[in-house]
Amino acid sequence: MFIRHLLFSCGILVWLLAGCAIPIDLPLNVNTEPEVGGATDSTSNLPDFPLYVLTRNAKGSDGLRYNELAIVDVDTWSIVRRTTLPTGAPWNIDRDPLGRLWVSYASLPGEGDNRVVVLSAEGELDEILRPCPNPYLGVHFNTEYAFVLCAMNGFYAKVVVLDLLGFTEVEAVEVVSPDRFGLVASDSIEGTILLYGAGAELNRVSLFDMQTYTVTATVTQDFSSIREIVHYEDDGVVQFYLLNVISLKYPEKSDALLRLDLTTPPTLTEVSLPVLGPTWGTIVGNQLYSYHNPQQGTTSDSPLRFISRLDLQTGDSAFWPLPDSWSSGDIVGVSSQIVLAHSVYEDPHGDSGLYEFNPETGELTQLLHLPGALRLLPTGP
Repeated sequence: MFIRHLLFSCGILVWLLAGCAIPIDLPLNVNTEPEVGGATDSTSNLPDFPLYVLTRNAKGSDGLRYNELAIVDVDTWSIVRRTTLPTGAPWNIDRDPLGRLWVSYASLPGEGDNRVVVLSAEGELDEILRPCPNPYLGVHFNTEYAFVLCAMNGFYAKVVVLDLLGFTEVEAVEVVSPDRFGLVASDSIEGTILLYGAGAELNRVSLFDMQTYTVTATVTQDFSSIREIVHYEDDGVVQFYLLNVISLKYPEKSDALLRLDLTTPPTLTEVSLPVLGPTWGTIVGNQLYSYHNPQQGTTSDSPLRFISRLDLQTGDSAFWPLPDSWSSGDIVGVSSQIVLAHSVYEDPHGDSGLYEFNPETGELTQLLHLPGALRLLPTGP
């Protein structure tokens, strides 16, 4: 069993490093080299509800590669502002109660990255924080504090609590287990952070209280590989859905979803989808839409790609095949649209960017050409 979980951990590293050539801080279609954090405007004002897009390793017209934050007007599907980000591997983007963006970085081999870059809602660089090693798994917030999740060295994790106004450290809490806690996914709602960690023998789902700074409960699970967790609230009842990407490779051992109910004690229940191997997910109304790529974070070589839909109230489901090996770094709901980020490393035909998925036809339509599109953060009502 140890070898099995070791393979999962190696899959995480392979996934993290795929396509991660060292980027250069040059913006696309701009001839001069700006300072890191410099923003290029195409309009004077931002839309009311922009879509923030984290791009990584995009190739500019000069052949060099860079990272960016792009701000997109979803009414016109045009880029209204873009900001150069520091070199390295930006991995996640989150938004705090003040409207600022927190871009967290993952470590490349030998670098030990510990950066979280904070930007204003307008895309201007505010602060570069260094709270702890490997903070790439996201930042969660309450009204006063930011909770930075750090994978550390893979044997234990850490939650670093920062004051939202001055960025000073308030608390640092280690999340450990009897063997190891390799943090690989998280989500939060109503004062509770859910952390999923891979162990040598058993995987663990831990609940972290954002008021007391303590782990209040832990549930063990034998066979899963989770990269995305989403939550659903109905009549005050909260459920977390953990997307189990390894399920397509090992259908006899694990189902597509794990649902965690906040009972006392919390319970994990397996939930089926019409196809296995979900990677990213988003909940629109009562519908869970999942993008399926069994290669991400695993040792699978399957080219199969799907989108599935699950009605969380009725249990009705459907699925649609996508082109073989069609990659996506995220799926979100934007108003009534299902939007995915798609990136092609060389991109000779301009295929990278944002795509709408239409459940009525099962078709993908490019909304915006945007090289390096990776993670999406909508801000709609």
